[in-house]
Amino acid sequence: MSWVQVAHDADAVVGFAALRFEEWNRRARLEHLYVAMPHRGRGIGRLLVESAVKRARQLRARGVWVETQTTNYAALCFYERIGFVWCGLDTSLYDADGVSLEEFAIFLWRPLS
Repeated sequence: MSWVQVAHDADAVVGFAALRFEEWNRRARLEHLYVAMPHRGRGIGRLLVESAVKRARQLRARGVWVETQTTNYAALCFYERIGFVWCGLDTSLYDADGVSLEEFAIFLWRPLS
């Protein structure tokens, strides 16, 4: 089951979030979160994530899980500020031909209990 929320400013889309519910483990996976650069720092990302969390609760998910990169320091700080904690990493997720040796996947979790 998928869910999408869009943020608008006048007639323009300035951000969106997409969530997928995994029934087998009752985990909601935040698959996409994007806020256009000129609109960052205004609370749009936080509102989109909170909307996704609300939907995850409606689906009776245990929590929300998200993946980002070690090189995306701003995303890591953002997710930690809004209640996510590191729960894993994967050094083999990305194709080594397309990323630097310092870049690997970080997984974060926000429990909904």
